[in-house]
Amino acid sequence: MIALHFYRVESFSFGPRLPRISQNSGQRSKNTSLFKASSDEQINVNRSSKDSLADFSKDIKYVLHELRGSPTDPTIPKLFRSAEKLSYSNTWTLKDWEKHSSRKRYFRYIFEFPKSRLLSRVAPQMIALTLWSVLAIWIEDKFMIKRTMPLTSLGIVSSFLAFLLTMRSNMGLSRLDEGRKLWSKVVLHSREMAHLISAFIYPNNKELALMLARHVACFGWLLKSQLRFVSEEDIADIVNTMLPNKDDAKYVMNHRQKPIAVVMRIRQVIHLMGKQGKLSSAEELALDHTAHALSEVVTSTGRIRASPIPTLYTSHTTRLLTFYLFFLPPALHWSGLDAIVTMVITWAVGFAMLGLDELSHLFEQPFRRKYINKRRQYVMTLIPLRNPAHSPIPCSFLKLCQCIKSPNVP
Repeated sequence: MIALHFYRVESFSFGPRLPRISQNSGQRSKNTSLFKASSDEQINVNRSSKDSLADFSKDIKYVLHELRGSPTDPTIPKLFRSAEKLSYSNTWTLKDWEKHSSRKRYFRYIFEFPKSRLLSRVAPQMIALTLWSVLAIWIEDKFMIKRTMPLTSLGIVSSFLAFLLTMRSNMGLSRLDEGRKLWSKVVLHSREMAHLISAFIYPNNKELALMLARHVACFGWLLKSQLRFVSEEDIADIVNTMLPNKDDAKYVMNHRQKPIAVVMRIRQVIHLMGKQGKLSSAEELALDHTAHALSEVVTSTGRIRASPIPTLYTSHTTRLLTFYLFFLPPALHWSGLDAIVTMVITWAVGFAMLGLDELSHLFEQPFRRKYINKRRQYVMTLIPLRNPAHSPIPCSFLKLCQCIKSPNVP
């Protein structure tokens, strides 16, 4: 399988750049169902066949402001797309933090409870529980003998249930925290790779450096599409824009794990330039170490994506929760509480337990609700290369190097 995906480094071709066509001309690939660009945009087609930093910068701006310029991300559930509500799916600002820690949050959360996102998630279960509570109370009042039943046995069940729900919530939170750390590594290693390409490869071979930088710029988008089960059509526009060479774009799109195709491309260039003697051993090691880190991130995020919390644990918790909520209304009513108090207590307990169970399911898929889109846009702004001539070494540093080489110089 590896041999089938291997792309010989000796066959690198830097063919003519594919001009970007206006969407109205009909020559550009059609928009995907999730992401739609504006219809009145005009793309500059008078571009040189040779890639340049200016073209690279224009392509990045085009992706950030046109292809993915929408403030909301359509790949996350609609429930979490609101930019007005505080959400873990958004990138927080100082204003958001101040609102989150304000003492007025108690009143805000109480008044906004009918619009609660968690309430909308558990609404079907709560409706079923309410209907069952009404039916159970009616049956007890009409057809059963009045008696008092202690709640001790049901209390024992509630202890086990609370333990199971707590454990599942902790597992969901740990997956959420691990997903956040892994995506931070994507930001770190993408930035480090861009810096290494700018420092080691760009001075020796500008074409190879720009080609690698374009691949690195696609890495986060490709990984995001893989983690969110997005179809190939929804990422093809970015790949075709950032990889104007059709052979490069085809190579990435035909790969089963598209982020790994970027890592393979990096290692092919490392091997080629090392073979030509244009990279030192330390430079090869630094580049390969960062490429390994990117590959490791793909593997770690794929593990979270492909392996949920054990389904046996989930099914056992769900059955016990259903059993407990089924017997809670009749037990409360038989204990001497009237119908209204029974309904209120059942509703409160049900919302607490069902909400906790639903939260654990939401946390179980961290990449479906994280702020990947904004973070990916931020990372992409860090990728553009800089000509080393535009960033001269400070004179003080040069003098320090001379003093180290010649310690006797005053």
